[in-house]
Formats: sequence, structure tokens, C-alpha cells
Amino acid sequence: RHDVSDFLMYLLTKIKFEISSEKVFFDSNGYHNYKDACEAYEAINNTIVDNLFVGMYENEIKCNACRKITKNYEDFLNILLECDRSDPQAAFIKFCEIEKSSSSY
Repeated sequence: RHDVSDFLMYLLTKIKFEISSEKVFFDSNGYHNYKDACEAYEAINNTIVDNLFVGMYENEIKCNACRKITKNYEDFLNILLECDRSDPQAAFIKFCEIEKSSSSY
């Protein structure tokens, strides 16, 4: 399964860069919300691969000491989920849970 997934990611990435007029990488720094990050990504990455296969997720980190929240946005072609075939809905809910850090920084 992993070989097929790896090949698909390689193929999509290769196609995307072959048909792109410019080789520009998305820098997620400086965007304060999901909509702005998506619009900025789409402005520089507008291939058929992007339109059909690329998604974007928001990663939010909250400092336990000062309560400052930092958001980062990353594009992805796939999300690898390990799930119990008997209960895929529970696996999806677990994937979407907020992670709590035990560190004190």
C-alpha cells in the first residue's frame, strides 16, 4: 500500500511541476486565517493537480505559559490515516482531536 501511495505522490508532484509555469513554493508565514492562506496558495499554485488533489490544513500551537497562539498553514496531497476498518468514523474523530502537550514550555 505504501508503495502505491508513494508512487502516486511522486507522480502528482512531478506532473504539477512539469505543467507549472513558475516553480514557486508556498510560504505559510504571515497568514492569520485559513481563507487568506488558501487564496495566497491558489494565486501561485493553480494547476489541475492543485485544483483536484491539494488540500490545506491549519496547525495551531498555543503556548501554555503566555497563551499566545501561533497558526501555520500547510498544503498536502494526501493524509495517511491508520484506521480500524470496523469503525472508520471513530478513527476520523480521533484524527481531528486537539493534541495536548505535556511540556511546560
